[in-house]
Amino acid sequence: MCSCGGSAPAIPSGPATSCPGSPAYDPALWNNAPVIGSTNCYAYAANDPSGHPPGKPQPGQHCGSPATGVSCAEVDAAAQCDGMIPAPNPPPPRAGYYPVALVVDPGVDYHWYRQDPDGNWSHKPGNTAARRTDASGNPITNPQTADRDYSGSGGPNYSNFCGYYYVPSGGVRTGP
Repeated sequence: MCSCGGSAPAIPSGPATSCPGSPAYDPALWNNAPVIGSTNCYAYAANDPSGHPPGKPQPGQHCGSPATGVSCAEVDAAAQCDGMIPAPNPPPPRAGYYPVALVVDPGVDYHWYRQDPDGNWSHKPGNTAARRTDASGNPITNPQTADRDYSGSGGPNYSNFCGYYYVPSGGVRTGP
């Protein structure tokens, strides 16, 4: 079952409910040069693959007010400045928008997920490949309950779930 939001129960085997407005899961776009090396989870959640210099676009960078710390409050304010809209939990479908989710490893790193048209979730960790699996290799059916602890492989533990946001179906611009 999919609410085109996120706190629905795990999706059973078989096709999930469609979530119109969500960008297609398109690893061929995101996982090849130059896009893979010039985007990150934030650009991926915002569906903004093009026009970035090498590096990683940061929340608030496009609007001129980048986050100065790594907390839910700091990243939230910067993302809203760029055009993301806070959504309820779970986010009900909203015409012309798709849901994304923000998590943080306080003081260390932030991370974003976006909902795909089939109701599952995907993400793009840093300058690595977009994927539909969590830290345990399981499909992401709910970013709140997915395994977000990458500390076993030397990465962050995104222990804080900050909330959901709506992004216009055409995406929002990130980075400079």
